[in-house]
Amino acid sequence: MKLVHATKGRRINIIKARYADKELPAIDVYKLGDVNFVRDGNHRVSVARERDQEFIDAYVTDIDVPITLTPHMDKRSVLENKNYAH
Repeated sequence: MKLVHATKGRRINIIKARYADKELPAIDVYKLGDVNFVRDGNHRVSVARERDQEFIDAYVTDIDVPITLTPHMDKRSVLENKNYAH
């Protein structure tokens, strides 16, 4: 239960900061192909999505992968693409 309470508290603090028009730190993201993975900042992303926020500041680490990745791929299509690339 403590984890749920801590998570709720983080979200509340982020929402309060947004209402107070405070600037939040940029999130950290890994970008593989067309897919982004949030390394740090999941709560900020969640609150931004709820508020239909179009943009968010981010530090992006672009990682080159030998296959094309898209957000709609499932595990099977990734593995098929990987096998085809070799």
